[in-house]
Amino acid sequence: MEGPTPVSALIHAATMVTAGVFMLARLSPLFEQAPVALQVVTVVGAATAFFAATIGTTQHDIKRVIAYSTCSQLGYMFFALGVGAMARRCSTCSRMPSSRRCCSWVRAR
Repeated sequence: MEGPTPVSALIHAATMVTAGVFMLARLSPLFEQAPVALQVVTVVGAATAFFAATIGTTQHDIKRVIAYSTCSQLGYMFFALGVGAMARRCSTCSRMPSSRRCCSWVRAR
C-alpha cells in the first residue's frame, strides 16, 4: 500500500481533514438553536471516535494505524463540538496537524 509523502500528509491533516470541523465551529450559533442537530453531531462523533479507535488497535500497518487515528481524532472533535466544549475543540484542531506531521516523519525514516 502506497502512502502519501510527509508533505502531502501535512497538507491533508492541516487543511482538508479539519475543514469540516472548522465549518461546524463557525456554524455553532446555528447548531445551538437546533438541539436535535447538536445531538446528532454528538452521537455521530462519539460513534466515529469509538469505531475508528477500535479498528485502529487491530491494524498492523503503521499507515493504517495513523489513518484510523486521524479518523478517531475527528470523531473526538465532532463529539466536543456536539457537547459544546469549545475550548477543547479548538485546541484539538490546532494540535492535530503537528502530531500527524511527527507521525509522518517517524514513518518516513
